[in-house]
Amino acid sequence: MCPNELFVNTRADIGSCTLVHSVALKQDYEKASKTKDYGFEEEVMGNLKAFIKDCDRKIVQAKRRLEETPVAPEIQEKADRIHDIGEQIGEKLAKAEKLGMR
Repeated sequence: MCPNELFVNTRADIGSCTLVHSVALKQDYEKASKTKDYGFEEEVMGNLKAFIKDCDRKIVQAKRRLEETPVAPEIQEKADRIHDIGEQIGEKLAKAEKLGMR
């Protein structure tokens, strides 16, 4: 699969591919690559590593912006309440499992 087709219509969309993706050419390449190394795999791996590095950079940048964004008190209260309920659910599930094993 072409990396350009992986994230179509997302923020990570890298545009359309300029290369030819022909089944016949792929078969010819697979046959020829058994006797000679053309370096296509290394090129693709380099492109993928650059893409991953760019995604990681964007994630760090978004997390930094999120940390700098003030949270409204009412939203923080709701988040704390949701966290507490989640903990209560976990405790009750553990208790139910323990009782179920008797």
